[in-house]
Amino acid sequence: MASAPERSSAWPTELRLRKDKAALSVGISLEQIWVIVWFAAGIVALATGIMWGARSNVSFALEIVALKALPVLVLGGFTSVPGAIVGGVIIGVSEKLREDAKALKQDTDAPLPFR
Repeated sequence: MASAPERSSAWPTELRLRKDKAALSVGISLEQIWVIVWFAAGIVALATGIMWGARSNVSFALEIVALKALPVLVLGGFTSVPGAIVGGVIIGVSEKLREDAKALKQDTDAPLPFR
């Protein structure tokens, strides 16, 4: 844990900048390192979630909810609560319209009764 003088000084930021410059000077791509680190973290989180879910007898129907939440966040914005609400409304309305269109198509494909 950093002490009060360390938090208020600029030397941790300066130290990181020096490390970044040193890495760049020897040809290490920091962007590529960040991609690898976040990818590895995602894989570890995925594996942990699967194992924890299997041990806790979690229904895998929850993945449908998670798959619906991702477009809402992307459409509405990750940092905007009102945007996420608007994104949720847009996704919900489009999903309902798709269900209604599918039901209407099934009704029109049925043979017509005799008159």
